[in-house]
Amino acid sequence: DGGANDTLSVSASPPSSVPAGAYPLQITVAGGGQTATANLEADVTGSPSVSLSTPNQVLNAQVTAGSTGTVSLVVTNTGSTPLQNVIVTASAPSGWTSTFAPTSIATLASNAAATVTATIKPASDALSGDYDITFTATAGTATATVDIRTTVQTSPLCGFIGLGLIALVLI
Repeated sequence: DGGANDTLSVSASPPSSVPAGAYPLQITVAGGGQTATANLEADVTGSPSVSLSTPNQVLNAQVTAGSTGTVSLVVTNTGSTPLQNVIVTASAPSGWTSTFAPTSIATLASNAAATVTATIKPASDALSGDYDITFTATAGTATATVDIRTTVQTSPLCGFIGLGLIALVLI
């Protein structure tokens, strides 16, 4: 009706790949031969997302009981906003230790990747076999995990001692 007011609701859905920032929106209303425009601004905060993998996509490692082994991990920011204070942790069997270099990634830009080297040490009494270690990358609300099958081998010294004992028994 003439002289009346009405409320309009406007929504905008940016693609997930749009970087965080302010974007202008121009709204045009037309009716009864008249038009009106309004300039608005949409503030895109971005969406955090992270992925975790290995450089060659191989998800296994080998280590000798009581010794250390390394696993390279690639942390990738797959979101549209920079990630702050990215930390990688490991969930390993009891008695195992793990350290990381670097211990954290201060800032990881959108679509950027960084390599973290995990040094793992199984317990000295770990039996030969396959074990699963779950690595987790965390940055605020964004998390990613990867399971690495780790094969523990006994020390070659144990094999030589075993062969020596067999030879001694045969003699």
